[in-house]
Amino acid sequence: MSAGDVGVLQARFDELKSRCSRARSRFRSLIADRTHVFHLAAQAGVRKSWGRDFQIYTTNNIEATQLLLEACIERPLERFVYSSSSSVYGDDAALPMREDALPQPVSPYGVSKLAAEQPLLSVLRELRRFRPSLYAISRSTDRGSVRTWVSTNSCAPQCVVSR
Repeated sequence: MSAGDVGVLQARFDELKSRCSRARSRFRSLIADRTHVFHLAAQAGVRKSWGRDFQIYTTNNIEATQLLLEACIERPLERFVYSSSSSVYGDDAALPMREDALPQPVSPYGVSKLAAEQPLLSVLRELRRFRPSLYAISRSTDRGSVRTWVSTNSCAPQCVVSR
């Protein structure tokens, strides 16, 4: 690797560190006085997730979720709800979908949403200071159903799947 290549990689790494630091600060400010976090944001769209645009999906779906989680760890939250996607189940999932169905995403978008779930599950399960009913993951295709589910359920640790 040439010195020029190393310089380019170092510049990219420095820019990434700076971007992550700014995002962490923004997330901390946003949730500073909050007790509930509903993470409904994502870079959506199966078709555009193929090819050159995949980096947008990893940045907005995986990296941003991780940074939000890091900000939430510092807070005594009462509830954290993450809106995933039915795309994590792929094309062959039986209908109606069930939370115990095996995730088999076939698109980069589905992969990015499933990948974002993993740190959430690991960290939130391990943190003893949070209540056991802290988090829920919804793999719904309809955000209205997420709002309805959250308003009518206790958010016990589970996935909710609807289509």
